[in-house]
Amino acid sequence: MTSAPATLIIMCGLPYSGKTTLAKKLSEQKHYALIAYDTLWQEVAKELGKPPSGDDVLKLAEEQVMANLTNKVTTVYDTLHGQRDWRDRMGSIATSCNSRHLIVYLKTPPEVLMERFRTNAQTESRHQIKLELLESEIRKFEPPQAPEHFVEFTPKDELEKWVREFSIE
Repeated sequence: MTSAPATLIIMCGLPYSGKTTLAKKLSEQKHYALIAYDTLWQEVAKELGKPPSGDDVLKLAEEQVMANLTNKVTTVYDTLHGQRDWRDRMGSIATSCNSRHLIVYLKTPPEVLMERFRTNAQTESRHQIKLELLESEIRKFEPPQAPEHFVEFTPKDELEKWVREFSIE
C-alpha cells in the first residue's frame, strides 16, 4: 500500500487578509506542518543580528518546503504569494517533490483590509506595515484564476467551520 503524496498548501492573499490566522488554524487542526515567512524572517534576523534580505528568507523557506514534501509531510506555506509567477514557482517545487499543491486564496475586500490596517495601527496586534506598501500590494495583487487549483476563504466564512470542512482532495 502506498501513502498519498504530500500537499503544499499555498496561502495567498494581501496583508491583513487573515492568511496567518487561517494558516495556523489549518496547521493546528489538520496537523499540517507550517512554514511562515514572517516567522522565518524574525528567526534569521535574530540569528544575524540585523534584518535579512527577503531573498535569503525565501530561499530558506523553499528549502524547508522541499524537505517537508520530500518526506511526505503536508505543509502550509504562509506568505503573500500575490503574483501568479510566485504561486507557479511554489507549484513547480511541489511537483518536483512528487507532491500536489493547492492555493488557499483569502478573498478579502480592500475596505476590510484597510479597516484591519487602521485597527492594527492602534492595537499593534501584528507587525505594522506602511500604508504605502499596503496600497502598492493591493495594486499589484493578481488573484488566482483558472487554471490555478485554488479554494477561497472570505471574511463571511466562519473560520472554525471552514477549517473543519477543508479538504486537500
